[in-house]
Amino acid sequence: MLGILFSACSLTPAPPDPIYEIVTNTPQPQLAPDTPVPMLPQATIAPDSAAPLPTEIVTPGPTLATVPGAIGPYTFADNVDPLTGETVADPAALNRRPIVVKISNAPPIVRPQAGLNAADLVFEHYAEGGLTRFSAVFYSQAPERVGSIRSARLIDYELVPMYQALLAFSGASIGVEEFIYGSEFADRAYKGVLYGQPYYWRDESIEVPHNMFTSTAALWNLASEEGVNARP
Repeated sequence: MLGILFSACSLTPAPPDPIYEIVTNTPQPQLAPDTPVPMLPQATIAPDSAAPLPTEIVTPGPTLATVPGAIGPYTFADNVDPLTGETVADPAALNRRPIVVKISNAPPIVRPQAGLNAADLVFEHYAEGGLTRFSAVFYSQAPERVGSIRSARLIDYELVPMYQALLAFSGASIGVEEFIYGSEFADRAYKGVLYGQPYYWRDESIEVPHNMFTSTAALWNLASEEGVNARP
């Protein structure tokens, strides 16, 4: 009897009957038709109420009055030097080419230079090492002693055509001579070491190479003999 009781106590209770859930198709919420988004009113841009800028008025400059008797650059009188604007005593002195002469400015023994104050124009330029040299343009005056004469530089390749001039120089570097003798004025370039007196000479009282001098009058005569001394 006890065995039956113990056996009954040890029995596991039966599980409850399963509960079945019946799932039905739940209707989904219907989306409302597209509702147009209300447009915000556009801001109206008011016309610019700022005051208009003043209109620029260009006032013509004064008209230069024609001065009676004005001359230049193509209406110089026969007795007016076009390089200086000054009159010359002998208009025939202007019936020739200008001549660019290379004149030393260093060392101090070359000063004062000969004939430099008779030049119509003087260009000072750097030669080398901070030292300067002159390219003096002679036209209205013909000094008999000018110098001392030194070598040409590239500036003379520009100056000579500018004034349609002759060139007087002692020599030049190979590169500069290539420019000179390859130019349109090659036949008007007078290299001092190739000529003797009366065109060039050395003053033996002054040390070389600062003792070469020239005569502008002699060079103009030489250019006339060679047919290259016509007035530009």
